[in-house]
Amino acid sequence: MALFVEVARRKSFSQAAAALGMPISSLSRRITQFEAAVGLRLLDRTTRKIALSAYGEAYFAQATRLVEEAQRSFDDLIAQAKGPSGFLKVAAPSDFWVLQHLSGIVSEFSQQ
Repeated sequence: MALFVEVARRKSFSQAAAALGMPISSLSRRITQFEAAVGLRLLDRTTRKIALSAYGEAYFAQATRLVEEAQRSFDDLIAQAKGPSGFLKVAAPSDFWVLQHLSGIVSEFSQQ
């Protein structure tokens, strides 16, 4: 799905292959295999250009959303693995006890 989206976005096998870091022949073969598996032509190919077929247009809209959502999920997972980040703002009265213990409370919180 991600391979198809990349080819459809760039309208070029060579540009998509370069972006994906794979040989053009492998990318073309995988797209052809995918089209054969679903029994539909998604890309109209000529020697000079690539265009989406009617089925390709419909699939591209759905596939793009799914690929973007998968990327967001992956990014969220990586962010969770790195742990919390950002600033913690604490509002507290200027009570002497609070001032004495605030650094310990914040330190304990950051370790969690």
